[in-house]
Amino acid sequence: MAGFEKGSSLKSSFTAIRTELGEADWQRVLEALDPGDREIVAAPEKQNLVPTAVTGRFYTMIYRVVCSSDRMCIERKLRAAGRRDADDMLDGVFSVFARFVSPDQAFKRAGGMISSIYSGVTAESLPNADGHGGVLKIIGLDDEPFAACVISGWIERAIERFGAHNASVAEREWAAGRDAAQTLVFDLSWD
Repeated sequence: MAGFEKGSSLKSSFTAIRTELGEADWQRVLEALDPGDREIVAAPEKQNLVPTAVTGRFYTMIYRVVCSSDRMCIERKLRAAGRRDADDMLDGVFSVFARFVSPDQAFKRAGGMISSIYSGVTAESLPNADGHGGVLKIIGLDDEPFAACVISGWIERAIERFGAHNASVAEREWAAGRDAAQTLVFDLSWD
C-alpha cells in the first residue's frame, strides 16, 4: 500500500527545507522536478494527502541537484531541515503537547503522532526500560528515499524540546548505506 502524508504537515516541512537550502537552490530543485511534482512541492497545503513518492522524488532531486549525489550533504541538509520543522511544529500544532510531556512520554506516543500525519504508514515505539531511549520502527516509507534524514533530525530536536540532554538518533538502514527501506528503524537515546 502506498503511503500518503497530509499536505498541511508537508507545508511546514517543505518550508524548513526551503529555508535550509536557500532560495537559489530551492528554485534549482523546483525547476528540475517534473511539472506535477513541482506544483505539489511548491504548495503542498493545496493537497489533502500527498503521496510519499512525491516527497521521495523531491528529496532525490535535492540529493542530485544541490548535493551532487553526496550522502553526507543530503543528510546534513535534511537533518537540519527536520530540526527546523520540529521547532515550527512544536511551537504550533503540537505546542501544548510539547510543554507537558517528558521525552519518554513523547516517545511512547510517537506512533500516534505519526499516524496523525501519515496514511498507509505505521509506527511502533519500543522504549528502553530505563526511560532514556528506545527503538522506533516506521513501516511504509520505502518510496521516500532520504526520509530517514529528515525524520532523524525531527525526532532529535523534538526530544530535546521535551527536555532530553545529549539526544541521539540514528536510523539503521541509512547507517547501512541504504537510502530507503520498507521498515526504518531508529535508535534513540538521551540523558
